[in-house]
Amino acid sequence: MLQILIADDHPLFRAALVDLIAENFVGSQLWQAEDFGGCMQLVKQHLDLDLVVLDLHMPGCEGLGGLQQLIDECPTVPVIMVSAQEDRELVLQSMSIGAVGFVVKSLPPEQIVTALRQVLAGEVFLPSSLLRGNSPSVVSAVTSQTTALKQLTHRQLCVLRCLLLGKSNKIIAKELHIAETTVKTHVSEILRKLRVENRTQAAVAVDASVLDALLD
Repeated sequence: MLQILIADDHPLFRAALVDLIAENFVGSQLWQAEDFGGCMQLVKQHLDLDLVVLDLHMPGCEGLGGLQQLIDECPTVPVIMVSAQEDRELVLQSMSIGAVGFVVKSLPPEQIVTALRQVLAGEVFLPSSLLRGNSPSVVSAVTSQTTALKQLTHRQLCVLRCLLLGKSNKIIAKELHIAETTVKTHVSEILRKLRVENRTQAAVAVDASVLDALLD
């Protein structure tokens, strides 16, 4: 049985999200919090939560301070951020702090469900706009990214592309027709060569357009 906490101060959005989760994840146990203090209290009472859905702005926290506190005090609890904003730097900061995903409130319900399924499966969810973004900060980083990515073999680049799409090792192995143990080896080498510690950091560090250019 999944255990999920929805922390959002907007009653209508919170109720809609509760209904959406209850309909698509039948049998889940759901908790609700309308302010950050209530969220932290519930998290500490239920450290075995499968997921916390945390609003970016709510009473008791402003911006990413709440996420930072939650990660610092309860590092084993997965957190996915929700916000009306879709700012690239905001998403990058969220992921670097330790969020497992970032959902924009304007997404259609079916896409929100997809995001939740992805993070509950142990994967990472990033807005599609982040993966195809071309902000000045991205353009300035293309050269250094290309240099780092050129250290990877063609097979490792293929595995990395799958990682950016949030695919599990099992799915990557099936799609690339290789053993799952081989995927794990490639992932370890990718993280080492990119000088990152996990899949989330790899997804944040690499721009998909740069990767696609090397594979084309």
